[in-house]
Amino acid sequence: MALPAGPEVLSLAVSRPEPPKIPAPLPPKPRAPYPKDPPLAFPRPGRAAQEVARADRRWFLAVAIVFGASIVGLTGGLALYRLTGPHPQVTLLLRRLRRIVHWVIPRSRNPPKWWW
Repeated sequence: MALPAGPEVLSLAVSRPEPPKIPAPLPPKPRAPYPKDPPLAFPRPGRAAQEVARADRRWFLAVAIVFGASIVGLTGGLALYRLTGPHPQVTLLLRRLRRIVHWVIPRSRNPPKWWW
């Protein structure tokens, strides 16, 4: 018995779509030739970078002077306070400030032992 040829024949083979074609990679771009002799030092910064560095130095110097002056002033004030004797008004002020702090922050009366 011969098999019929034509649309009546069922095929068991599954037809799958072809995968998409991946384009070939582009050739690498030619690189610029390296200089024969590398530079001995980095190029000098431009005018804008120099001005920024100068301004940064000025700000740093100003902050350092203010910090140093405040440390010296506070140390001198403490030395003067201790040399001139007991000051009951200052002691009273510190006690009042401490009571206010304890009122604002109630848990500060008993600080944990790991603070010491």
